[in-house]
Amino acid sequence: MILSDVSSYLSVTVLYEDLDMQEIEVQACNGTFAGTAALYVSYGELAALAKQLEGFPKTITQEEVVRFADYGLTHLIQMTFQCVGGVGYAAVKVVLESGNQRVEMGVGFSPSEMDDFCRQLASVAEGKYRQAVLGTTS
Repeated sequence: MILSDVSSYLSVTVLYEDLDMQEIEVQACNGTFAGTAALYVSYGELAALAKQLEGFPKTITQEEVVRFADYGLTHLIQMTFQCVGGVGYAAVKVVLESGNQRVEMGVGFSPSEMDDFCRQLASVAEGKYRQAVLGTTS
């Protein structure tokens, strides 16, 4: 998926990796707000994230919180996946911090888009791709 083709998205991109860690960049846009943050995560954390989000949402009360932060806490990526209403709509609340800049926004998605995102994220974790995108087409 090309990001210019979507109006609302969350993307996770691997910028650099070695045997122990990966530098990731998370971008989010909801049509009104947008932001980017990058930091290092331990190798295997993206695979764990894909597994954690697999099949989301399973219930209308399910909430999954994902938080990546550096030791100096100058960079933060926090994503809270939750259901909106009681009919299967879902959204992720994204908080991105880089230095003294911070943005918070919500990005809506369908369960089928989450399934695609989890497959993409698992492929990124395996080194097959560099980017996974959870997005809605314009």
